[in-house]
Amino acid sequence: MIRKGMSSRLALVIALVTISPGATGAYDSSSVLKRATAALGGENLKSLSYSGDGWGFTFGQAYVPGAAWPRIQIHSMSRTIDYEGAAMREQITLSRAEPRGGGGYPLFGQQTNDQYISGGFAWNMAGGNAAAGPRFVSERRTSCGLPLTGC
Repeated sequence: MIRKGMSSRLALVIALVTISPGATGAYDSSSVLKRATAALGGENLKSLSYSGDGWGFTFGQAYVPGAAWPRIQIHSMSRTIDYEGAAMREQITLSRAEPRGGGGYPLFGQQTNDQYISGGFAWNMAGGNAAAGPRFVSERRTSCGLPLTGC
């Protein structure tokens, strides 16, 4: 049961939330994003690099139907994005974290993926050989924030 004092406080909170600028949509999201970009120095951003390690799951091919997808260990991952040149390089070294499952990774040892995009071209490097990957252009451009057209 709500006491009299609590009901008036509840009514006050509801009234404040209802008339607050955030609740009425008075904020313009684009102006908020522009201010955040300026505060972080993003207006002059020309390139970005980051790296990490960890684990994840590879798409599909669970050992048993209904089970989790095969787990992978990501030993290292680095990505460098050149926004001026509309280019990106991503290097990933990974291995299976469990003996069962699929995903196309070797049963033992590590696999290194070296992936690139520049303008409208995407390719992978495998053992010093370039392998064209036109089907990756859209996904790679989107994943690193490059425009889909105009480069």
